[in-house]
Amino acid sequence: MDNWIVKQLRHHFHNPNYLVFLLSLVSLILLPPLANLNVSSSVLLNINFGFVLFMAAIYTSNNIRELYILLLIGTILFALFIINQYNDVFNFINAILTLVFFHFVLWNLVKHILNSKTICANDIYASISGYLVLGVVAADFFFLIESTIPNSFNIEGETNLYEFIYFSFTTLTSVGYGDILPI
Repeated sequence: MDNWIVKQLRHHFHNPNYLVFLLSLVSLILLPPLANLNVSSSVLLNINFGFVLFMAAIYTSNNIRELYILLLIGTILFALFIINQYNDVFNFINAILTLVFFHFVLWNLVKHILNSKTICANDIYASISGYLVLGVVAADFFFLIESTIPNSFNIEGETNLYEFIYFSFTTLTSVGYGDILPI
């Protein structure tokens, strides 16, 4: 059994499949606007965020050490994300760890894309995933600014990461509706 697991990990590290990771990122972006922010949808969004963290750790790590590091940071992030919904100190720590986690993921995606000798569908999935991770990193950066300097953005009511994901992607795509603005 252990030999089979080692064989599967070696195969994965040499032939990663980014389609599942891409689909998890798309769910992170599309699911929050579709869900009303009540208790059951909040649980669904938390599970979705945990799934994205797990998929990022599995699909973007290049060796077993990176896998363990990403799984450890991802587990801590998920626990903080569940525990700290309204605590400013935990929000700050969570934002910093999220930046570290997704920067590491983005770095691994860029390395994979640059080291690719031929273009295949998997490289296109990795490129799109990199673009989406860039949006998530920017959203977390905006969230970090808002939690450090309150009212940095003209958002009414409680702010959460999903509002900044929306703002990040409307900015990245240059749509810029103007409903959320930096002050």
